[in-house]
Amino acid sequence: MAIPTLGYVHLLSFLFPAFVGIRNYAKMDRPMRLLTLLCIFAVVNIVVQFLLGRWGIRNHIVSDYYRVLEVSLLCGVFWLSVTQQRVRKVMVILAMLFVLAWFVDLVLSNGHQRLNNEMAMTSRMVLLVMSLTTLYAELRNERTSLAERSVFWVSTAVALYTAGTFLVLAFSNYLLVLGRTYFDVAWHINWALLIAANLMYTKGMMCKPQA
Repeated sequence: MAIPTLGYVHLLSFLFPAFVGIRNYAKMDRPMRLLTLLCIFAVVNIVVQFLLGRWGIRNHIVSDYYRVLEVSLLCGVFWLSVTQQRVRKVMVILAMLFVLAWFVDLVLSNGHQRLNNEMAMTSRMVLLVMSLTTLYAELRNERTSLAERSVFWVSTAVALYTAGTFLVLAFSNYLLVLGRTYFDVAWHINWALLIAANLMYTKGMMCKPQA
């Protein structure tokens, strides 16, 4: 199946935060350096999946492993960005529970034999809770303007794209029943949200480190 133009734009959007992160790495604080690492992995993930798909090779194995890496690294970004100990504990507990669930699912499902929508939805839900918890903590912290804080842009980006992806995954089968057109519209919306999220990551990386 040919990839629509928005699909290619979505693929290219992953390069922006990775490039800015690498360029500004020396001037960044620890959370943004960790995010840069995630963005580099994201580029590798999307490129490998794209190439495997083009070659007719199953690419869901790559996304399965990237999923646990994404949750772990974003947990680190949020943990390093917030100061409240209760919020930090929530991040660690959520990440540990997800990694445990991922490992158990890997063992019980006998590896990566199929596309694992259940774990994909679980990861989106975990990241959504993490991002909203971080946003709530930042809203209560009046040290500086929200727009000046990198964690605000990152947590908003994560909340935006995880909510969109979760809805697409949750209703994908129903949308296919309604017709391929509805399914394609949903994925276009999802791609648009991911483009916006990558631009927000880029904006966050350009913020001055908070003291």
